[in-house]
Amino acid sequence: MSQQMGDGSSEGPGAYLDRVLDRLRHSYDLTADRTVDGRTFDWYGLCRVEHQKSFLHPSISYGDHSSLDHLFVQQRDGVEQSDLTELAELAHSIASDWIAPSPTHYETSFTFAVLVPELSPEVDSFVSEFTDRTLLRYGLHGRYDVAFIVVAPSDTQIAASPRAEVARAFSFSEPDPPEKPTGLRGRLKSLFA
Repeated sequence: MSQQMGDGSSEGPGAYLDRVLDRLRHSYDLTADRTVDGRTFDWYGLCRVEHQKSFLHPSISYGDHSSLDHLFVQQRDGVEQSDLTELAELAHSIASDWIAPSPTHYETSFTFAVLVPELSPEVDSFVSEFTDRTLLRYGLHGRYDVAFIVVAPSDTQIAASPRAEVARAFSFSEPDPPEKPTGLRGRLKSLFA
């Protein structure tokens, strides 16, 4: 279900979105006004993660795989379940063009974040329970997920799909600062990390 987050103070959608984009800019390549299959999104973000394992030397590698996260952010006057279903269909239609199935492809995520003035109970329930995972070649070429985040900045409410890992960036509260290392072992670890 949705969460009432933060200290109860609300902020305008523009200031809220600027804060979210500031959190994302270190991990995502962000582009404003991106059009995909005739739909325009206020912001598009791409996060690419490459995993590599090596044995004795980097030239002897194994288990290499990649993960991609496509984030689409849109501000709307309102959203209904049918609108979200259309976004999920968009993800399925572009998946064949945007994903190159291969043994090194691990996962691709399509996450749609919609900013609205008010979060209805129906949308809240739908988003909070929504999961959509498609295996590529029975999982041998990885998978792709579709997820939603619906946010009402003026009411400080957010609903997120269970697989929407980027939802923390849309939180209304500031992330907790990292803990300071304690003891000699902790200080040594922080020096060499």
